[in-house]
Amino acid sequence: MQEKNLELLVGKEKCIAFLDLIGDYNPIHRKDNIVSGMYLYSELARLLGKENYLKQELKFRKPIFYGDKIRLLIYPCSENMLETKAARENEIVLEGKAFFGEIKAKVEKDLAEKYLYSRKNLLEDYTKFCKIIECEESETSRKVFLSSMLVGTFAGELFSAAGAKPVFHAAQTFDFLYGYIPDSFSVYEEERKEKMGLRIMKFLLKDSRSNVILMHSSGTFKELT
Repeated sequence: MQEKNLELLVGKEKCIAFLDLIGDYNPIHRKDNIVSGMYLYSELARLLGKENYLKQELKFRKPIFYGDKIRLLIYPCSENMLETKAARENEIVLEGKAFFGEIKAKVEKDLAEKYLYSRKNLLEDYTKFCKIIECEESETSRKVFLSSMLVGTFAGELFSAAGAKPVFHAAQTFDFLYGYIPDSFSVYEEERKEKMGLRIMKFLLKDSRSNVILMHSSGTFKELT
């Protein structure tokens, strides 16, 4: 693992194409010109390794706007962990950690699951994703794609409801179990709670056909007034 960086001018057309693909209709990305954190994460993932990507922690510190110049950075902290950051000039707007290694066990515990939604035509959408982000097909890009689809589809379902208020995506964690693209996936809610004005939700994503769990994820959202 080595330090890498990438300069990025955030273009609205490219980001909106990304949002349309993943199904994210949060109005702050379209009316308020605030860039999707998942778009920035997808661009950042171009710098990561192509295999053995186990986990990603993300904290969205500051809003980014279309037209901003962003520097994406990764640098090693240990043999199996990278620091991941995005900066606007000297201001950190996104930070997190990426973990790598072999998955030793894939334990699927009994959960009190609540079905939320599903997505189909994933192979076709993955090809579009790689074209928009300009990344190669790899284990890592497949996992980042599924992560984006999970969050985007959740946002799409959330904002399709009448009277839904915009939210700010504060943090997200992804724990990856498998790195293949299924024909379709289903998302289930494991837990939901409110804490100090934040909405904290835990999800799991399954292959709809085999019922194999592909990843666990938790997100923190703040409702905007």
